[in-house]
Parts: sequence; C-alpha cells; structure tokens
Amino acid sequence: MLQCHCLRRIPELWKPTLMRRILLTCLAILVLAGCQRDWTTLVDTEPSPTLDTPLMERNDAADAEEWPAIPEQDVKTDWLIGKVIRVADGDTLTLLVDEKDAPKEIRVRLEGIDCPEAGQPWGTRAKQALSELVFQQTVKVWSIGQDRYGRTLGRVYVGEDDERSDVNLALVAQGLAWHYKRYSDDELLADAEIAAKRERRGLWADPSPVAPWHWRAKQPKGKSEGPAFTPPADGKHWLNTTTGVRHNSTCENWGKTKRGRPCGPKEGKACGMCGG
Repeated sequence: MLQCHCLRRIPELWKPTLMRRILLTCLAILVLAGCQRDWTTLVDTEPSPTLDTPLMERNDAADAEEWPAIPEQDVKTDWLIGKVIRVADGDTLTLLVDEKDAPKEIRVRLEGIDCPEAGQPWGTRAKQALSELVFQQTVKVWSIGQDRYGRTLGRVYVGEDDERSDVNLALVAQGLAWHYKRYSDDELLADAEIAAKRERRGLWADPSPVAPWHWRAKQPKGKSEGPAFTPPADGKHWLNTTTGVRHNSTCENWGKTKRGRPCGPKEGKACGMCGG
C-alpha cells in the first residue's frame, strides 16, 4: 500500500519541477535574444568611417591623424599668409603677401606632391580643383625653402584653424596628384595615395596613368616656357618677380632671369652679390 501511494504522488511532484525547468529555459532564451538584438544594433548604428566619407566631414578620433595640428615654427618667416591671385596648374599658385613697402607676389609650389601637367590627362581637372580650393582665398603656407626655379616650397592650408583644409593632402586624396616620394616621405600623403588607388579615384580610374615626372622626361629637349629674356635697354635695376630679388646692371645674374621686369632701386630685396 505504501508503494502504491508513493507511485500515485510521483506525477504531482514531477509537474512543478518540469514547469520550473520550462520557465527557466524560456527566460534564458529571452535574455539571449535581447543581448543579440543589442549587439546587432550596436554594430549597425556605429560604423567606422569609410573612404567615401568626405575628409572634412570626419569628426571621430581618426581626424587627429588625418588633420594634424599645423606645425609650430620657431622662425616666424617660415610662415606666409596671403591671398591667392593666380593658379598656374594643379600644384603651383601665386600668393599676394602684404609687405611694409608694397604687396609682393610669391610663387608657391605645393610641397610633397606632383600633379599632372597641362598636356596630360587630368592636368586641367587638377588645376580646376586647386582653383576651387584656394583661388581668391586667404591661405597660410608653411614654407620649407625654395626649389631650383626659385619657387617657394610649402604646405598650403585654407580655412580657419578649426575647419582648415590641408590642400596638398586633399589633392592626393581626390586622386588628382601623386605623392612625390622622391622628395617627400610624408606618411599622410602616402596613405592618401594608397586609398585613392584602391578606390580608383580621379586619375587612378585610368588603366595606366603616367606620372608627371615620366611625362616631363619624354618631352622634347630645349622646350622653353616662353620667349627668351632680353634685359631692358635702359634702366639700372631689374626685379626677379619669382624670388623678389633685385639686381643691378653689374650683376652676373642680369639677363638670366626668365620672369622679371624693370624696377626702382628700392623694390624687392637686394641681391646678395651685387647689392641690388
């Protein structure tokens, strides 16, 4: 009788235990489903920046690498501030800088990059892009010296400090300039070129783009940029409008300047050899 009574109670003891197990199982499934939904939402709503995102619209931590602070210079003359009054091609512009005596024009060659030449594919587009960025704008140029043509080499920035654009970097990122590795080891320019190639932006959409230094090497030798220079018949001073240096008629550089004009005895800065 005892055995039968115990057997009759087994279903009563078993049912609550089974219900608890079922409830616990359901609760666990709901918890896991909620975690999975939260994780999916996190992944879908917080994507990392892509190469398609415009450079000036990136506001995350990556900006610190892509838009480094403008370098502080010990020598103030390393900085030029002026208005862009002329754009010659994709990597050359003319800056009008206020001086004590009179405004001075300075030709600036964008450092670390090389754009397609005027006769090359994408040469006109590169010039247009530079014009859109800086023409008639006040820019800040970090000067690092001069090239063999007397142009100031520099990194060009446009806009306010908190919304500035690195013009050299922007042209490379758009696929309108090469990183000029022969003269620059800048990592930002190198990374921008790699990204532009990968995304086939600008000139990288062409199957076999020709670097401008290779294109220039194939041009006919002796090709001149303009008519030969003839010194003025009268006058005692000549101003090299590229460098702003003044020469007098006794100087060995007299007559060798490709770009210049007659000037007064106080224009520009005196030549270190002839005294101007």
